[in-house]
Amino acid sequence: MHRRIGIGIALVSVIPVLFVLYCAVLWPREPGAGVNICKFLAYTAVAVIAVIGYHLLSKHAEDIAKLRTSIERTVSSEFPNKPHTVTAEDDISAIESYMDLIVDKLKDRMQAAELARARLQGQIHQAQKVESLSIMASGISHDFNNMFAAILGNTGIILHSVPEESPVRPNARQIESTALRATDLANLMHSYSNTDRLADEDVHITSLVREMEALVRTAIPKHIAIEYRLDDNVPIFAGDCGQVRQMIMNLVTNAADAIAEGKGVITVSTGVMKCTRDYFQDTYLDENLPEGKYVFLEVTDTGAGISPEVQEKMFDPFFTTKIRGRGLGLSVVLGVVRCHNGAIKVQSSPGKGSTFTVVFPAL
Repeated sequence: MHRRIGIGIALVSVIPVLFVLYCAVLWPREPGAGVNICKFLAYTAVAVIAVIGYHLLSKHAEDIAKLRTSIERTVSSEFPNKPHTVTAEDDISAIESYMDLIVDKLKDRMQAAELARARLQGQIHQAQKVESLSIMASGISHDFNNMFAAILGNTGIILHSVPEESPVRPNARQIESTALRATDLANLMHSYSNTDRLADEDVHITSLVREMEALVRTAIPKHIAIEYRLDDNVPIFAGDCGQVRQMIMNLVTNAADAIAEGKGVITVSTGVMKCTRDYFQDTYLDENLPEGKYVFLEVTDTGAGISPEVQEKMFDPFFTTKIRGRGLGLSVVLGVVRCHNGAIKVQSSPGKGSTFTVVFPAL
C-alpha cells in the first residue's frame, strides 16, 4: 500500500520536471511538421502520467489520510506542549526536525530507564546486605544471651552463698555488672535483627515524644537546643512502644553527636503524610511498601552532615565514625523500622546538616 502511494506521489511530482527537461533539451529548435507531432506526444505523455498518478493517489486517499493522522498523533503525543504538529504541507526539513525531537525524547527515556535500573540494583544490594547482617546478628545475640544467662546465674548463686564481708563479693559484683552490660549489647544486636514485633500496642508517636522530653534533655549537651514541632492529631500505628522509644532516643543522640562543638539545633517533628511509590524509592528498606497514609517522625540537626561514602555504611552494625561509639545506634533504628514495616529516608550532605525521616503505616 505504502509503495503504491509513493509511486503515485512520485508520478505527480515528476510531471513538471519532465516537462521542463523536455522543453529545455529535446524540444525541436526548427519549425516544421515535426513540432506539432512532438507537442502532441509530449502533452499525451504528461497527461498519461498525471492520470496514472492521480488514479493511484485517489485510490488510496483513505490510506494517505491514515498515514498523515498517524504522523500527527505520534508527534503530538511526544510533544503535547508544542502547538504545531506535522501536516501534509510541511516540507522535508520540518519533518526531519520533528524526527530529531522524537529521537532526543527516546534518548531521555533510555537514560531514565538506566537510572531506574541502577537504583533498583542498589536497593537489591542494600536489602541483601541487611538480610545477611541481620541473620548474623540474630545468631550471635542468641548465643551470647545464653552464655550471659549462665554467667549471671552462677554469679547470683555466689552472691547468695558468700557472706557480706567476704572478699569474693566485690569481684562477683563486677562480673555481674559486666555481664549485664554485655547482655544489653546483645539485646541491641537482637533489635537490629528482629523482624517480629515484641508487643502489639497502639503507638501514638507524639505522645511518646512528649513523654521523653525530659529524658532527651538530660541525654544531650546543654549547648544544643531542641525544638519540637509536634502534631497531636496524628493517627496511631501498631507496634512496640519500648522499641519506638529506643529509636527516638538513638535518633536524637545521633543528631547531638553530629553537632560536635559549638551551638546547634535539633528539631523533632511528628505528623502524617501520604507516601507514594516514588517516595519509597529513595528510602531504606523499600520492601514493596504499599502507598497510603503514614505516620512520620523527623529528626533534623544543624551538624556537619554525612558524606555519601558514610551513608552507604551508616546502618551497618558496629560501623561508627565516633571515637567512643559502638556503632549500634543507627543499626537499632533500622531494626525497629524493619519490624514495624516502616521505612527511613536520610537527607544529608557535608556541612549542611542531616534529616532522618521515619514513617510507619497508620491504622
